Amino acid sequence: MILDVSHRHMVFTVPEELRGYIYCQRDIIKELSDKVAELIQRYIDKKGKIHEYEAGIIIVVHTFGRDMSFNPHVHTLIAEGVLDKYHQWSKVGYFSYKYLRKAWQKVLLDIFKERFSDNPKVQNLIRYFYRRYKEGFYVNAESRMNSARGAAKYIGRYLARPAIAEYRILEYDGKKVKFWYEDHKTKKELII
Repeated sequence: MILDVSHRHMVFTVPEELRGYIYCQRDIIKELSDKVAELIQRYIDKKGKIHEYEAGIIIVVHTFGRDMSFNPHVHTLIAEGVLDKYHQWSKVGYFSYKYLRKAWQKVLLDIFKERFSDNPKVQNLIRYFYRRYKEGFYVNAESRMNSARGAAKYIGRYLARPAIAEYRILEYDGKKVKFWYEDHKTKKELII
């Protein structure tokens, strides 16, 4: 069920140095999804304090980037409002980037702290990330949809599409695929 209200699309990213560990322990992917939902609900709970608000959240985890490299990241569609225990709607238009970034960093690094508690390399990496990323990990929360129809259409792209759209494939010789993608940083089309 999706309410006909505005929604915010957020993407929670994973630093490149941690991706190989997730590749080797794929069950972490489910944990990423659960933890993002929990941190959004925790934010809503702090805003509501006494109202027992429930957030509307749809989460899709992608394991690949545009260039088809292993790049797990969490796409989250969040209703810009909440239901209280009486099913009354309250608008929540602003999500703190500061909170999202810091909370995501803590949640992600706590997963690694627990999963790899006996791995000194991972424990050093965790300390390094807290020193390097004092503002937290990158979260993109710029996309906004004004209706349920727009939100469903948008998130549907992530649910029902193949890893490479057919129109991006340039050649296939029976063994290798040649395709193009747009680089996030340079905005240029690159061919692999």
